[in-house]
Amino acid sequence: MFQNDLVFHFADLDLLEAGEGLFARKILVLLPTQEAQNNAYRDFLAKVLAAAGLSLAQDILLVPLPENGLPPISHLLAQRQAEKVLVFGFKPNVLGLHLETTTYQPFHFLQADWLFSESLTALEPDKTKKSQLWAGMKALFGI
Repeated sequence: MFQNDLVFHFADLDLLEAGEGLFARKILVLLPTQEAQNNAYRDFLAKVLAAAGLSLAQDILLVPLPENGLPPISHLLAQRQAEKVLVFGFKPNVLGLHLETTTYQPFHFLQADWLFSESLTALEPDKTKKSQLWAGMKALFGI
């Protein structure tokens, strides 16, 4: 009936509408909706980004994602042409990406530099995980 591309395209448009931020530095941040809606985790994310010289409101597009039933995000990437993608709390296969990654290790894929991290829920109380994230972000952003 419908081509898969059209179904995913419309789903991705809904995701874009849920996103916030001016995207000035072409950085896409994906995280679970529950964390995006929690003020304590948003504050923690803002601090993590600020440590890398980034503004949550100005530099990124923050896109909250449901924890299941995600469409592949290839159209989202094509529409926004992100240069860097930070993913908190999702494995690549959940996003429709068929690749092996190492958490906190940046890599280049689909014309963007990526960094997969554990969820903010897991990161916030754990100094070791925060250090690993910081090392990955320094590599990703050339800090």
